[in-house]
Amino acid sequence: MAAALVVFENERNKHQRVFQPRLEDLDDLRDFEVKTRYRLPRNLIEELHNLIEAEIAAQTDRSNPVPTMTKVFYCLN
Repeated sequence: MAAALVVFENERNKHQRVFQPRLEDLDDLRDFEVKTRYRLPRNLIEELHNLIEAEIAAQTDRSNPVPTMTKVFYCLN
């Protein structure tokens, strides 16, 4: 019985999903990292975000919606 529980625990741990932390702000990156990842300078990314933020914002705060800056990062990637 104890051996079966150990096997079950190992199987359960093997299939756990690991999520990377979300990048939510340009301040988390250095200038050269921003330029390398997105091929745009920081000020243009911020300007683009300000232009489209109202259109891409979530309509509700339920279920922890993806921040608008993260959506911009995803599209630029």
